[in-house]
Amino acid sequence: MKKDFEKYIDIKNVYALQNIQELRNEKLKDNRLIFVHLDSKENSIEELVDIKKEHNKIKIVIFDEFKRKDLLIDVLKYSMDGYVTSIKKREDFIIILNSILSNLKIYDSQMMDCIIQEYSSKYTNTLTKREEDVLNKVAEGKNNKIISEELYISEFTVKSHVRSILQKLNLKNRKEAIVYVKDKI
Repeated sequence: MKKDFEKYIDIKNVYALQNIQELRNEKLKDNRLIFVHLDSKENSIEELVDIKKEHNKIKIVIFDEFKRKDLLIDVLKYSMDGYVTSIKKREDFIIILNSILSNLKIYDSQMMDCIIQEYSSKYTNTLTKREEDVLNKVAEGKNNKIISEELYISEFTVKSHVRSILQKLNLKNRKEAIVYVKDKI
């Protein structure tokens, strides 16, 4: 990995390391930018967090050619300085370096899109407590009138909740809602 980066740029304070063990063996000074290639589970991001705490001015960028979402989530969680999956051109590498050295954080945009879509769909599909109540009654095969009586709400409100449930869960009708609940159990 180090040779790959050396062909892009020659900066004394930028290090490319294959794993965390190499990082532990370095005599770290502050004001360095370190690219760490995390190629396996044994390379733990928590260790990098500890190193960053000891050397608070150090910038750490994770290189992950395998594009692991769980690793990117950890990188974000621990506020690492960057997450890169590939560097194809020297110009891209220099932009990444300059951005991080200017205290900006750089994360692979395609991977971020995946994470954002995954999390936004989880939150937009979340049903309210009342919608869950209505969905359970629908799954029992009850009609709007009975549901409204049992939940002490108007039929119009039940209809509104059912419409919202179908939309949030991307379902077409009550039958699909019943199957959805049965599959969930």
